[in-house]
Amino acid sequence: YGPLEPRQIVSLCSISSPSLAGILTRMEELGYVQRQRFANDQRRVLVSPTRKSQRLAADMAPTIEKLYAELEHELGQVFTHQLYDSLAEVIEKLGVPGKSSAGEESAAGNGAGDRAGDKPAARRRKPQPR
Repeated sequence: YGPLEPRQIVSLCSISSPSLAGILTRMEELGYVQRQRFANDQRRVLVSPTRKSQRLAADMAPTIEKLYAELEHELGQVFTHQLYDSLAEVIEKLGVPGKSSAGEESAAGNGAGDRAGDKPAARRRKPQPR
């Protein structure tokens, strides 16, 4: 993801605005995000990941991929992919914040609801509690 407005992050993560405000403050203090106001509307803010957070995500990716590979090995590839597809179908049926009713991504689109044929990594997002 690139820069997003807090309302888009709230929708994608299914968390409350007050919770996100505190999280963003801490992440900004730690150097993981930066906030920039819109030039034409000072009430609006864009939140962007910093290089530090991008490096952290890149450093974590191999560990996450390893854990998913272990899970797939334990459960079997066919079952794991059926599980991903079933979860994607549940998300699609329940509706996903950031998606229109037609299933198209909004400006804050998140790629959730990816279907079979997509790379498994793209389907690995856990459904978020509502």
